[in-house]
Amino acid sequence: MKSSLTAVVAGIIKHNGHYLITKRFENSHLGGMWEFPGGKIMKGESEKTALKRELKEEVGINCSIGELVYKTNYHYPDLSINIKFYQCKLLSGEPKPLECAAVKWIKSSKFSQYEFPPSDIKLIEMLSID
Repeated sequence: MKSSLTAVVAGIIKHNGHYLITKRFENSHLGGMWEFPGGKIMKGESEKTALKRELKEEVGINCSIGELVYKTNYHYPDLSINIKFYQCKLLSGEPKPLECAAVKWIKSSKFSQYEFPPSDIKLIEMLSID
C-alpha cells in the first residue's frame, strides 16, 4: 500500500546573519527536534498563503515569502511528506513559541549543534556553506 504525501511548507528566515529555528514539542512527530518553522498546507491554500499563516500561528511573525529554495519528498516510517522550503523576509513581530516548544536565532555554523529531521539535512548542508 502506498501512503499519500502530506504537503508541508517551511520558511528559511535569515535576519542579522542568523537563521530562525523552532523546536518541536516532545509529544509530536519527530518530538524534540529543531526545524525551520512552517507546517501543513490546508485544503484550498496556496503554498505561500499556508506558510504566511503557519509563521503567524507558530511563532507570531509576519514575513514576505520569496523564492523556493529547496524541496524534497521524505518517507518516515509513519509519515511521508513533500516539503518545500521558501526564502522568507521578516517584516514584523518578535518570534515566540506559540505552537512550538522553543525558538532560537542561530548562525549557520551552529546547525551541527542541533538535531534536525532527516528531511532537512541536505538543506542544512546547502545553508552551511554561506
